Amino acid sequence: MVLSALFLPMWSFLVLAVLYGLVWTPYELLILALCIDAQFGDQQLGVWYWYTLWISCILVFSVYIRPHVRFYH
Repeated sequence: MVLSALFLPMWSFLVLAVLYGLVWTPYELLILALCIDAQFGDQQLGVWYWYTLWISCILVFSVYIRPHVRFYH
């Protein structure tokens, strides 16, 4: 996930993050997003928090949807 966050476009990282969040616990994705935003966030445009925002949404989505997915029953 670290390499995909650094070398792939954001949309492909988000797809992989959704899959990762549904298979494993997504909490480490939040730490990864915070580190990426802290290191590479563009503060000039005021959008330095994009990875953290998207991963937070994925985290909330996966925590609520996970009990309803047939894969886990």
